[in-house]
Amino acid sequence: MPVISQTGQTAQDAAQWLRWADQDYLAARNLLLHELVAQGCGLATTAIEKYLKTVLLMKSIGFPRGNRGHNVVLLYEKLVSAGIGLGLNLEFLALLVKAYGLRYPDDLKPGFNIVLEQTKIIAELDTTVHTIRKGFQFQQQNVNRPTTLEALAGAKNDQLLDRNCVFGTASRRDLFAGPTHVYELRILPNGATLEATYEAQGIADDGRFDTEALRPGQC
Repeated sequence: MPVISQTGQTAQDAAQWLRWADQDYLAARNLLLHELVAQGCGLATTAIEKYLKTVLLMKSIGFPRGNRGHNVVLLYEKLVSAGIGLGLNLEFLALLVKAYGLRYPDDLKPGFNIVLEQTKIIAELDTTVHTIRKGFQFQQQNVNRPTTLEALAGAKNDQLLDRNCVFGTASRRDLFAGPTHVYELRILPNGATLEATYEAQGIADDGRFDTEALRPGQC
């Protein structure tokens, strides 16, 4: 992705979107690292949404409002259609769309199911944010201005760098080999909710996010 360097109102609006996105990203990491995986995924979704809207705004590409405007798959497809292919993991984006629905569990339909693996989500979130952000460059009076994450990285802020294999120096291999918190949910045909939370020791670093959740009667 080419460097986006602009001044004026468009850049000011984009900088505001970027600040909002950075704040949601940091909040999402904090929740994920403290095993609040479903809640962390909600903020991870809004973070990616705002990062994508920042790019769309800088490229003067319109984006949908309302519920469709929260769908990160649709927002990313807008960029791809405009020839801006960032190489993001579509399975991860689709998982975030599903996880966003967990905000209102009573609206989930029978058959809905989701698996959230803490380590895999943290690693992919960090990678996705880095991929989207690396082309941003904001200037004021012809001087580059550091963004929120750049300032935190320079200050070696643990909120950003803890277990971060992209912005920080954490070992991806060690991260995936260690313990991870897992949350699974399925809505049964009668509308009842089947949930499980547990800790797994080591998960595959395979980039897959379409795992089927709990199935009644499964051995």
